[in-house]
Amino acid sequence: MTLVEARCTAGRTKRAALGARYRRLRPHLGHGRAVLAVGRHVLEIACHLLAQPNTYRELGTDSFDRFRAERLKRRSLAQFYRLGCQVTLTPRPTAA
Repeated sequence: MTLVEARCTAGRTKRAALGARYRRLRPHLGHGRAVLAVGRHVLEIACHLLAQPNTYRELGTDSFDRFRAERLKRRSLAQFYRLGCQVTLTPRPTAA
């Protein structure tokens, strides 16, 4: 019962990685399956924290995009091409 409450609450958070995961999965899976996927992720986090002497570190809502930046670039370029635009990407110079 506690896991059900935790996954529903985690799915409603605005500035957490679990809430972002729910919002990313909901259009594809529907509410029930997205909540179940978030619950499984909560359980995986709990098992990991119990097995290792680490503390939980919130990754943030953009963690998925940061970890998969190359995939995001390709997807965004494909969307531009579908809209009829041609885009050339150049890396932004980093601050020294």
